[in-house]
Amino acid sequence: GCVCMAQGKGCVGEAKWEGCVGKAKGEGCVGKARGRDVWVSHKPGQRLGRLAISVEWEKGQCECVCVGFTVSKSRDQGGMIHYEHLACPLFKSYSVCVFSDVDECVLDLHDCQPSQQCVNTVGTYSCQCPDGYSNIGIECVDIDECRYRYCQHRCVNVPGSFSCECEPGFQLAGNNRSCVDVNECEMGAPCQQKCYNTYGTFLCRCEPGYELGPDGHSCNDVDECSYSSYMCQFQCVNDPGRFSCICPEGYQLQGTRLCQDVNECETDIDQCGEGQTCINIHGGYQCTDSNRCREPYVLTRALLSDNRCVCPVIKPECRDLPFSIVHRYMSITSERSVPSDIFQIQATRVYPGVYNTFRIRSGDHNGEFYIRQMNNFSAVLVLDRAVTGPKEYTLDLEMVSVNPLISYQTSSALRLSVFVGPYTF
Repeated sequence: GCVCMAQGKGCVGEAKWEGCVGKAKGEGCVGKARGRDVWVSHKPGQRLGRLAISVEWEKGQCECVCVGFTVSKSRDQGGMIHYEHLACPLFKSYSVCVFSDVDECVLDLHDCQPSQQCVNTVGTYSCQCPDGYSNIGIECVDIDECRYRYCQHRCVNVPGSFSCECEPGFQLAGNNRSCVDVNECEMGAPCQQKCYNTYGTFLCRCEPGYELGPDGHSCNDVDECSYSSYMCQFQCVNDPGRFSCICPEGYQLQGTRLCQDVNECETDIDQCGEGQTCINIHGGYQCTDSNRCREPYVLTRALLSDNRCVCPVIKPECRDLPFSIVHRYMSITSERSVPSDIFQIQATRVYPGVYNTFRIRSGDHNGEFYIRQMNNFSAVLVLDRAVTGPKEYTLDLEMVSVNPLISYQTSSALRLSVFVGPYTF
């Protein structure tokens, strides 16, 4: 700026002079100062500071003070103030401050290597390396920042810098160095059913009744029915994600897997007519005549509920027949384990001196059954061979009673209808 050294009005003012740097000898810059055109010549590499204008008056003198710059004298050339590189005048003049430093970097007057950067300073210059490089001798060598372990996971060195990368399942944090877990489940992980985020990865899981496919993402239905033939007592039906058990006609599901026989006789499902009795068997029912007595037997009315038929002694044909026949019914499952006790026979009365013998009178054509006598008044019918239903046996079981002291012998029979169900349950 201008500083007044004596009395007078002092400095007229100053103007900014910007952006003018000499390129070669003889070039100059044109600007405006106090309304007049100003041309300034300067040496190559010089740059102009602020244009300071001072006026010397009769009673005083103003001096242009240019810190870091030299002061040039002006002279008038055809209406244009022409500044030359002279000493600061002691008379009325216009003065300009001209920066006297030469920019060696702009004029290519330096000896920096291609890998270095030229930095101009007052009176000289310096050769520096860009960020990410280290000065080794006269060359700039890339700094391997990765050896300092700036990155949490992986470091990739690049010329002049480095970058951090994360392992799969992670992403860079805001500092571009640390790695944070990626929640793949919130970012559309390819799990078909359930997704669980874990550190650095994720896991797919399936609903009950499904299993994870080979790709680790999809869920395939589990065919529980193929696991074992014992999944259901009768038949297993596979459904998506589950299975169910069904039972054959005449049975109902007990729980989720077992089949229980339906007692049609108790639920009024049977179609038995009048004069018939409903007999429940495994998987169904049978309708039998309420009066099953056949000649020469007659029904004992007093024992109607006992289904007892009596052969009257007055009939000659009853002499060689059992005195009475009682009708009984039972049902067994198919393929029942053998030997198996299936029915017990017992004398209703025991007389002193009488010996009882139990036998199968008829109906056991293939030897599937036999009698095992327990004592003088009871025996057990044994199934000796496995039988497959549906099948029906009618067995006449006889008890022969003998009193040798009085030469007395009589017999009574039990007509047992054995129904073998179609299934093993």
